[in-house]
Amino acid sequence: MNPLSPSLLRVKRAVREAVQRMGGTEGAAATTGRTKSTAGRWMNLNEADLPPIDAAFAMDEILVASGAGPLILRAMARELGQSVVAQVEGEADGCDYHMALAMTSQGSGSLAATLATALSDKKVNKAALDYLRLKIADLQDDLAKLSMMLAAGESE
Repeated sequence: MNPLSPSLLRVKRAVREAVQRMGGTEGAAATTGRTKSTAGRWMNLNEADLPPIDAAFAMDEILVASGAGPLILRAMARELGQSVVAQVEGEADGCDYHMALAMTSQGSGSLAATLATALSDKKVNKAALDYLRLKIADLQDDLAKLSMMLAAGESE
């Protein structure tokens, strides 16, 4: 039996992706100052080990710089019913409101289509529900980003 709850398994999957994007266990070990075997335990779905905050932060920091976003932080937030939104930098004049609105609309349409497909046979399996939760979280991120952009425009 797996020692991790379903929520922690979802976080663990984000950790695995982060480690892979660091170049595997060797890259993750170098990034976090941990051993390769420790990073290996973070990858193992049968091990309860997760990276401590400083190690998760170090990996997410590199992921943000690479444009991937904070995979571990985002997974943790989603498990708590929250979302992580990148801070909008610069002047509101430089904000691309149309692009933000387009991304939000695209996410909403994608969610609606996915939901309609999942519910078409009146049976929804766990994998479909998990996927829908991810789509909803992505849409929440897009909406929060658009809201921040609009708020930045109000303050001028």
